[in-house]
Amino acid sequence: MSLTSVIWLCQILALHVIPDLNKMFRKAFKIKSNSQVKGSERKTIKEKLLKSFPNLTETDIENLLPKKEIISIVKLITSANDKVEVYTVQKRPMAFEFRGTVFPTIYLAWKFPNVVPAFTTHSQVLSFLTSGADLMLPGVVTPPANSGLSKYGNLTEGATAYVNLSDNKAAIAVGVTAQNSSEMLTSNGKGRCLTIYHVWGDKLCSLEGVPNLPVLDLGPPEWLKFISYEEDFPELGSNKRVLNTELVNIDDNRTLDDETVKNEDNAIVEVNEDVQETTQVAITPEEMDELLNYCFFVAIKYSKTLTLPILTSNFYKLQMIPVCPEGKFLDIKKTSFKKLKPFLDNMSKDGIITIKEAKKGVESITAINKDHPKFTEFYIEPSNRPKKEDEVASSSSTSVVESFLITPNVLPIFAESSFKYEHSILQLLNFICNSLL
Repeated sequence: MSLTSVIWLCQILALHVIPDLNKMFRKAFKIKSNSQVKGSERKTIKEKLLKSFPNLTETDIENLLPKKEIISIVKLITSANDKVEVYTVQKRPMAFEFRGTVFPTIYLAWKFPNVVPAFTTHSQVLSFLTSGADLMLPGVVTPPANSGLSKYGNLTEGATAYVNLSDNKAAIAVGVTAQNSSEMLTSNGKGRCLTIYHVWGDKLCSLEGVPNLPVLDLGPPEWLKFISYEEDFPELGSNKRVLNTELVNIDDNRTLDDETVKNEDNAIVEVNEDVQETTQVAITPEEMDELLNYCFFVAIKYSKTLTLPILTSNFYKLQMIPVCPEGKFLDIKKTSFKKLKPFLDNMSKDGIITIKEAKKGVESITAINKDHPKFTEFYIEPSNRPKKEDEVASSSSTSVVESFLITPNVLPIFAESSFKYEHSILQLLNFICNSLL
């Protein structure tokens, strides 16, 4: 990012410093009460957190609120006279309730990065957020159009989300969306993205006198990671293949080096087959989820044979599996969903497809929401899209075979009793010549 761009971005953000309501913990607040939670109250808090954060499991909540740790409810009044309840574990704030909604603190998001959706911004924006600015759309880092990832998610206005940085996925601020994802998508990168309630370094971080912790380094967001510059951005025209040396070993315990890759073509083919086989065995549920998501969107957006309504089982077998990229194998059992129904139910819940039950245990996909942000943003190159059978046939090379046909004009020649169809070509030519003479 150039210095001019940073300055321009900072000027935009500086113009959007918002009222104290949105930064309720920037100024000193008054603690009304601080009481330690008892057994019955602990159960109520657990249920409230499970309901507020559906991405967390009961085990996650148990780990967050262990029985031997001191849990407290701190009731406070902000400088804007707003009432807020804060849930602390060993005096460290983990969640706060404001106007009937429970929000995670940055510390909770550090412990469980998937607790709520996240927006990514540049590291230069952090100082403006801590100074009282909201997160504006010009400062949001979004996935490229051909990545298959949603640009702004699928969120409603007022949904809880947090902010992280392009070089560190740890939360630095928490707030609510200022508009829904569709509006963000059509706004051409202008306007407010997230109204910030809580930010790293505010008074909430040091509640009850605990020290403000430095931002935890969790590494960049997954979609921004790359293995190496040479591997992710190879030289144009290069046919170099990079192998995982951790998976490839020679009999004498030496790893396959670059020189072997360049010079021993036959060995490369054999080793690549082994590597591919090993990689398939070691594939993670997250990677299989990504492949499942890819095949789903290819099927609903680019399939040439999809006709609605279609049975969900037929959709998987006839539409999703055939569009799986070459060299990969889609296995629903190796995904985090384990079965097809939970995955399609999740897509239906997101509003991407409509599923209706024809009869008990038999479901069909009846409609596709082509205006959904995830549908409109999904893109693959035309060369990778499914093709009709006639398109495949037309694109293949044409084979011309010379053929001979006996026409009525020459049929009398072949009708002669002296000619036998099993005669050789030479005998046939001699017979024709003699007849003409």
